[in-house]
Amino acid sequence: MEKTLAKMIDLSSEINEEIDRFMDLKTEIKGTIEKVDDINCQLLLEKRYISGKSWEEIAEEFQYSISGVFRIHGEALKKTSKILKLKK
Repeated sequence: MEKTLAKMIDLSSEINEEIDRFMDLKTEIKGTIEKVDDINCQLLLEKRYISGKSWEEIAEEFQYSISGVFRIHGEALKKTSKILKLKK
């Protein structure tokens, strides 16, 4: 029983560390998105990578076709790439 309890405590600690890393990464991603100079690109990136929405949901909210959403996404990734290069 002690070994099981110790293992559960260890696993709980590992899970909490993973959650902390995830939250730090999410904060970093949000900070990068906020630096994108185009509001449509920002919104799309937030909906996809922060809110976890599907391409179809995003297209419906933007009232664009899927190809229109992918075009904006491509632009957003280019802008994000430039921001990340400046960080280095």
